Amino acid sequence: ELARRSVAFSQYRVPTSVPAGNVASLLSGLHPRQHKLQDVSARLPEAAPLLPRAARHTGVRAAMFTGVPTTFAAFGFNAGWQHFEQLSPVADLAAAEPLRRGAAWLKSQMREAPDQRRLLVVHLRGGHPPWDLRRDDVASLPPKEYGGPLDARRGGIVLGQLRAQKRPQNRHLSEEDWVRFDALRAAAMVDQSRALGEFMDMLNQAD
Repeated sequence: ELARRSVAFSQYRVPTSVPAGNVASLLSGLHPRQHKLQDVSARLPEAAPLLPRAARHTGVRAAMFTGVPTTFAAFGFNAGWQHFEQLSPVADLAAAEPLRRGAAWLKSQMREAPDQRRLLVVHLRGGHPPWDLRRDDVASLPPKEYGGPLDARRGGIVLGQLRAQKRPQNRHLSEEDWVRFDALRAAAMVDQSRALGEFMDMLNQAD
């Protein structure tokens, strides 16, 4: 449904492997070499020509809700928005919470001024850990009787520790670990997908 109703930019190519750099390019139209966000520790320049600033000049109210730390205010992504909200992955909140809060913001805006134009940007963490799953849900995931290191809450820590290993032979997951990793990621996407469907339904109802 999302693919059917959305605008598709068929010529778009991801300009960098840094997620925040891709978001910055989407919000500015600039290549990472221009907006300077080319590594994970970089910050957007204050003078970057971001979409929310352009929106404000044309009378569009703009808001951003993010659950991904690399697009938090510390990296300059709060600039220009009328409303900006960041939700930490380690807080006891659902991964889909940024989208639900964005929907609530949009509903309140439509009630206050139905004819006002608006821009809403939501950055969800998708399949990245920590995975928003209950213990009972995890227990039913493949492979059966899994006893490896990956779990819903500590998955990011485990993967970070693996990446930090100096010896390449120590930076790997077993076949069972990969099966559990894919199962955790897919299960964590279900609630976010459901929230996206609810958001689209809300837009349809509001015409």
